[in-house]
Amino acid sequence: MLPIIATPKYDMIVPSTGNVITYRPYVVKEEKILLIAMESQSDEAIESAVMDIIKECVESPINMKSLTTFDVEFIFVNLRAKS
Repeated sequence: MLPIIATPKYDMIVPSTGNVITYRPYVVKEEKILLIAMESQSDEAIESAVMDIIKECVESPINMKSLTTFDVEFIFVNLRAKS
């Protein structure tokens, strides 16, 4: 059985709603998803990769469809800063 690697947890306030969400830094698996999307040079692939990374790393319940573009950028920048 493989050991579970403990990752730190952080809190962030979503700017448009004021809700506090808990997230973890993204790991190599998510970095690889982003790199593959960037190599494709497709805006849709990059957008999808960013949304997938946010879904994986945010541990609080969050409605991805209700997020504004600014919220997505803010969350992703904070994820990247902690990673």
